[in-house]
Amino acid sequence: MLIDHIAPDATAVQRTLLLRAMPSLKTRASTLVELAGAAQLYLHRPAPDEKAQAALATGQDRLRATVAALEALAGWSATPLREALAATAASAGCKLGEVIQPVRAAITGSISGQNIEEVMEALEREESLARLRAALAA
Repeated sequence: MLIDHIAPDATAVQRTLLLRAMPSLKTRASTLVELAGAAQLYLHRPAPDEKAQAALATGQDRLRATVAALEALAGWSATPLREALAATAASAGCKLGEVIQPVRAAITGSISGQNIEEVMEALEREESLARLRAALAA
C-alpha cells in the first residue's frame, strides 16, 4: 500500500487520516517524494515557516473570528468550511485570502499548499480547531 511507503511508522489513526487525505494529496503531487512531503502535515503538527509566522502575527483578529465561526458549524466538510471562511471575510470587510492565509499557516505551517477546506475536512473538526487554537495561544 502507498501509505506504507509514505509513512511506514504511522499509527492506525494516522493511516486513516492519510487515507481520507489521499485524494487531495494525489492531485497536487507529481512524484512520490512530493506526496510524502505533503502528507507530513497529516502526521504531525508542522511548525510555521517564516512566512507563516508573519501571517499568524498579522492575522490574529481574523484567526480569532474564524475559530468562532468554525466552532459554530454543524457540519464539517469542504462546502460549509468554505462558507464559514467567506462569511468571516465578509464580516471583517476583507478579502477571502486575508482570512485563509492565517488559517492555512496555523493548520499547515505554510501560507501555500493544498486547498485548506479539504485539509481541514481530512483532519476533522477537533484537530483543525486544536491547531487554530494553538496558533492563537502561541
